[in-house]
Amino acid sequence: MEGSHFFLNIALYAWLDKGLGMNALIANVICWVVCVLFQYFTNRTWVFDGQVDSAAGFLKQMASFFGGRLFTLIVEEAILAVFITWLGFNSMAVKLVAQVVVIVLNYVISKLIVFKNKDSYICGKGVGLKLTKDKTNDMTVGNPVSLIIRFMIPMCLGNIFQQFYNIADSIVAGQFLGVDALAAIGSTGSLMFFVTGWLNGLSSGFAILVSQWFGAKQYDKMRHYVAMSIYLAAAFAIVMTIGFEALNEPILRLMNSPEDLMGSVKGYMGIIYAGLIVTAAYNSLAAFLRALGDSKSPLYFLIISAVINVFLDILFIVKIGMGVEGCAYATVIAQAISAVCCLIYIIKKFPILHLKKENFEVSFTSFRYLLALGIPMGLQFSITAIGTIIVQGAVNIYGSVYMAGFSAAGKIQNIIATVFVAFGATMATYVGQNRGAGKMDRVKAGMKYTQIMVLIWSVITMIIMFFFGKYMTWLFIDKSQTDVINVSVTYFHTVFWAYPFLGSIFLYRNGLQGLGYGLVPMLGGVFELAARSAIVMFIAGKTSFAGVCLADPAAWIAALIPLIPYYIYVMKKWSRGKRNCCLSGYNTENEKNKFRLAIMEDTVIMIL
Repeated sequence: MEGSHFFLNIALYAWLDKGLGMNALIANVICWVVCVLFQYFTNRTWVFDGQVDSAAGFLKQMASFFGGRLFTLIVEEAILAVFITWLGFNSMAVKLVAQVVVIVLNYVISKLIVFKNKDSYICGKGVGLKLTKDKTNDMTVGNPVSLIIRFMIPMCLGNIFQQFYNIADSIVAGQFLGVDALAAIGSTGSLMFFVTGWLNGLSSGFAILVSQWFGAKQYDKMRHYVAMSIYLAAAFAIVMTIGFEALNEPILRLMNSPEDLMGSVKGYMGIIYAGLIVTAAYNSLAAFLRALGDSKSPLYFLIISAVINVFLDILFIVKIGMGVEGCAYATVIAQAISAVCCLIYIIKKFPILHLKKENFEVSFTSFRYLLALGIPMGLQFSITAIGTIIVQGAVNIYGSVYMAGFSAAGKIQNIIATVFVAFGATMATYVGQNRGAGKMDRVKAGMKYTQIMVLIWSVITMIIMFFFGKYMTWLFIDKSQTDVINVSVTYFHTVFWAYPFLGSIFLYRNGLQGLGYGLVPMLGGVFELAARSAIVMFIAGKTSFAGVCLADPAAWIAALIPLIPYYIYVMKKWSRGKRNCCLSGYNTENEKNKFRLAIMEDTVIMIL
């Protein structure tokens, strides 16, 4: 899969290039040979369902796959030759950008040429909606594993590109402006997560009702909730912009931001706050698309905006000399482009989302239903972010070297965790649609299979971070900065064992949210905050940096305390037939849909 290939390729290249001092072009070829076989069988089996019946067909398919990968290898070699060998750019930074280009090309070639299926259906082999007729994705029919993986891959790539915004800022700032600039931008990561996480949580919560009504085939009701979501998202973005602009400096002082970095950090965050309206717009539009089963289109728009963000970073910082504020302007402009692309695409390709005047008729009851799911999800993100802000404040006590090392480690870990996030977001849509359709047996099966996939990826990430985490930090800082690198390595070696718990958080939290339960996932965030706060209170400033790092594993384990037992309770309740079995008493699809709608409203009322 492209996400796994990305991490494997980057880690192996870092070891060969930086660890062994191998020539960049030779190291890149070795990485290609190691990864391409892995890619072929995973793409063929899970991503594109490219099974063939004959030996001749298999050989033809393999030849076209390797031919496509050879083409992208040549493209990547050309990029490395121009920017590393001839122009002398930072090797790891160029490799990262080249990998982004290759991922996009590989996906397009595999989708349109190698594993092309002229009679392709969205929902598996011959079941569901034809791609040529409808851009929606009905996840209530078809093989759960295949549906989940195919939906998750674009989600994962989209998360990588979304992370790429701040990562690009950090790479450019760290390479061209120095350690202080990296520390300034890195120290805002938890604060940005707090702000944007609230908006992302709101839009994701609103989209659950959209996906449930879509699954129930009640499209007028679905469009009404889309319109009400737009009202709420815009209102929250405006209020947050005003409030955070006014409290910008006081918040940074509460986080123990060093005085010598205060001006840079304040300017950076001020620009980010001013652009919250475009952040809210993209999150909402992308959430609507995902609620209808389309996880690919938001990815394409993120790719476009991520590339633009890189070029703007270089333009504003290297050419114009704007400093860290240039990174913030680049981020906001790129996000605005992504939001506009999303809107145009919905207008052109999704007539089911075309809103009418009556859809915008204000309903305070609908607002209440949306807020009952959106606020717990927003709080869940924000509570988690508050915990990371507390930890960041504790790290800031140790100085700029620890701030920079902790920042680099956090960004690398965020890239690794995009797979977990993608599985979680996939399950919110999958569970939401099947919940709306009353197919709880599919919900249970999907959760079980996804748990297995999460555990497999956890083992892979544990190996990568423990053995190759050091080399991946060279993306952000020169390898001569050994003190900063050692800080990152200390973090990786302290937390790597807890990744199975981190992955399970996203699975059960999003699964419960897809079922319509928002309160318990938020409670998991409260447990997470309490654990982080306890570690910081008793350890920060009183022991080594490694002690502070334990805050993350403690938080991940604590978050699962309410989530797993409550999920088991919910599924046992449904297995006893208190909900789903009642459908047998209804003879027509219309009667069944009315019953499902009553159940969804009953769930929201229980939350309230």
